[in-house]
Amino acid sequence: MNESKSEIQSFYKNKIIFITGASGFMGKVLIEKLLYSCSDLNKIYILMRDKKGEQLLMTLTLTYVIVVTLLKPNLQKLFQRIRTEQPQVLKKVIPFNGDICSDNLGLTDEEREQLINEVNIIFHCAASLRMNAKLKDAVEMNMNGTKRILNLGKEMKHLQAFIHLSTAFCHVDQKEVGERIYDTSNNPEDIMRLVQCLDEDTIDLITPK
Repeated sequence: MNESKSEIQSFYKNKIIFITGASGFMGKVLIEKLLYSCSDLNKIYILMRDKKGEQLLMTLTLTYVIVVTLLKPNLQKLFQRIRTEQPQVLKKVIPFNGDICSDNLGLTDEEREQLINEVNIIFHCAASLRMNAKLKDAVEMNMNGTKRILNLGKEMKHLQAFIHLSTAFCHVDQKEVGERIYDTSNNPEDIMRLVQCLDEDTIDLITPK
């Protein structure tokens, strides 16, 4: 007799998911949990950057565990229960070679159309967590990168949910941060335009130390 499915499992049944930041701390855990607990999902597209010096082969037949093994071999343990109990679900993970800091996310036109026509759910987990990152780099990844994903989501024909996993370092001027949307004293579009126009030396001069 089949076990009854939870409301969450029923929601994810046959869904097609797109995840950025798949090789990050939360991204890996998210993928493992989705594959193990919601194995009736259709497929998961992941956007991964081909890092310099790493032999990362991106093909549609490449499983996520192989990708993880190439990047960080010690992460195989995270997927051990899947490999032991239901290894077939690993074939549902399809990596795309791309970068949220690149125009068109570094995707080919064919890959972009594939996402637009198929995806139901986006998990945007990619972000720069470096506290000492240059402001220009942080804005490019955390703001412009997020805007690129949002623009892609607006084109998707069957999108049902967009989940943005923010960094833990937002609103550092607040002593306590609650689970709510905070107003900002600056227009994000103005900040992105300003950083794009100024050189790094000028940005460093006006950045609070």
